[in-house]
Amino acid sequence: HLSIRRQRQMCIETAIEDNQLTGGSGDGVCIGDLPEYSPAGNITATITGNDISGWQNGIHLLSLAGVGSTEAIISNNSIANTYLGILIQNATDAQIYNNTIIDFTKAGIVTRAAKNIIIEGNIISTTVHDEAPNGIDIGTYNGTIGTIRGNKISGCSWKDFTGDYETSWSGSGILVIESGDSFEILGNIVHNCDVGMDIESDSMNIICNEVYDNIYGFVFWNAKPKIHYNNIYNNTQYGIN
Repeated sequence: HLSIRRQRQMCIETAIEDNQLTGGSGDGVCIGDLPEYSPAGNITATITGNDISGWQNGIHLLSLAGVGSTEAIISNNSIANTYLGILIQNATDAQIYNNTIIDFTKAGIVTRAAKNIIIEGNIISTTVHDEAPNGIDIGTYNGTIGTIRGNKISGCSWKDFTGDYETSWSGSGILVIESGDSFEILGNIVHNCDVGMDIESDSMNIICNEVYDNIYGFVFWNAKPKIHYNNIYNNTQYGIN
């Protein structure tokens, strides 16, 4: 089901539901602004219940920075055999929950310059180790607020990882490059990755996660998070470094 409505203020409202989208070199679902055209303005998108496989990006939500607002609910989709499962760029508000994302090459969920995100209850796993894959990758906007909660993430490892994260590329269950102080990582299960969580943001709360059977449990790069009540075990190099 696809419905698109343009309003006078150059708005797009769209619902993409219960489709099967198989194989191509681009995006399975792409919503947003194209640089060669006038910006759409405000975008509201609901993407749910789709079966998506074999694309470069399974779902791609793109908004031009500083133009209108972009709000999305992405839920209950099955995404397989993509380079990136879900890619969100310049969104104002994105809720990503209860999706199953498997066998991606580079990342399950990626956000860039997203202001407010909730990533909850997703199953994210890959058996593809040709590049250094990340389960959830949050980056390049230090005002990002929101929550990564209750996700199950596994298999994010690179076939050429040397075992030393300081000198080698590695895969991470959760990678956060930049975020706001109120960002939370809560109640996730992360296992069988090179690095369970790679945190490079200055400050956040990391609470009640289960991180096990990775090479490194937590790696912090110039980061000062608050870490409470996590269960960290059977990580072969370090639990927290």
